[in-house]
Amino acid sequence: MDQECVPSLAAVLFSFGFGLFSLEIASTPDEITEPSTSSFRKLSVYFALASFGTVLSYASSSLCARTIEVLKTAQGISLSYSQQPRLFPTIWV
Repeated sequence: MDQECVPSLAAVLFSFGFGLFSLEIASTPDEITEPSTSSFRKLSVYFALASFGTVLSYASSSLCARTIEVLKTAQGISLSYSQQPRLFPTIWV
């Protein structure tokens, strides 16, 4: 699978999972007399979609970070921690 489409796939899975989960909750009547087996199964599948999207997002970010580090090392631009620019400078009071 192409490396650039993995974050997009993760976003689609998470969005569909969360959106369908919310839609199922919103379509549930206010007064429930007995539990619905089909609703439970649907919610489980939607939660699994959102979870898989989240895990795929984490995996793709780790893969991208590792790829960038390999490219830096291959080009000879290896920076140590002390040489990297700091986003927020430390202020000692």
